[in-house]
Amino acid sequence: MPAETRFSIKQFVEDELSQLTRLINETIEKSYSSAYPPKAVRFFLDYHARMNVLRDAGAGTILIGWEKKSAVATGTLVGNHVSRVFVGAEYRKRGYGKMIAEELENRARARDLRALELDASVTSRSFWERLGWIVISHEVEMVEDEPLEYFKMKKELV
Repeated sequence: MPAETRFSIKQFVEDELSQLTRLINETIEKSYSSAYPPKAVRFFLDYHARMNVLRDAGAGTILIGWEKKSAVATGTLVGNHVSRVFVGAEYRKRGYGKMIAEELENRARARDLRALELDASVTSRSFWERLGWIVISHEVEMVEDEPLEYFKMKKELV
């Protein structure tokens, strides 16, 4: 990785909430609008709202990946559940998502967790499979009258 693209991962602090929620919202709007109907996209935006980010920060670990002074990636671990792993569209294909996922796994191992679970969007399933996660089930829930499709996935930690 070139020196000018220094990427670092740090634990979230509340002062970074605005940057973090902006990253999450922009990523959902750009990545999910072509894969999900509008009401499902709204569901994701509401699910990852500020109050839920703060709740998860209190209950677990939220990591932010930084490039220069910009929040470009994030991931959350609460108990044995990984969630909210997002990489800004213009920062993809640099390995940042993989680095966030690996750091979450390392923190889970440090807590003696033996397995992790997550709910993968249709747009992220292949990413998780490349990292060794397996699909446990394919789910479809209705958000009002529109389908929200996702995959329950699991990874054994060794």
